[in-house]
Amino acid sequence: MEKQKIKAAIKYGSGSITNIAAVLGYSRQNLTRKINQGTLSETELKTIAAAIGAEFIPAAFQFKDGTKI
Repeated sequence: MEKQKIKAAIKYGSGSITNIAAVLGYSRQNLTRKINQGTLSETELKTIAAAIGAEFIPAAFQFKDGTKI
C-alpha cells in the first residue's frame, strides 16, 4: 500500500503516527520507517484501520461514512 494513502488515512481518521505506533507497540520512528519502506503487513494495516475507526480492505481504508482512502 502506498505510504501517502496510509498517512492520509491516519490523518483523516484523526489519528497520529505516535498514537498508532503505540497501538502497534512500535516507536514512532519504527512505524514511520515501516510506512515509508512499505513493509507493513496486512495484520498491521488492519490494526491501524481499527485504531482510526476504519476498515482495511485490500488497497484501501474504508470509513463508516463511505470515504475510501
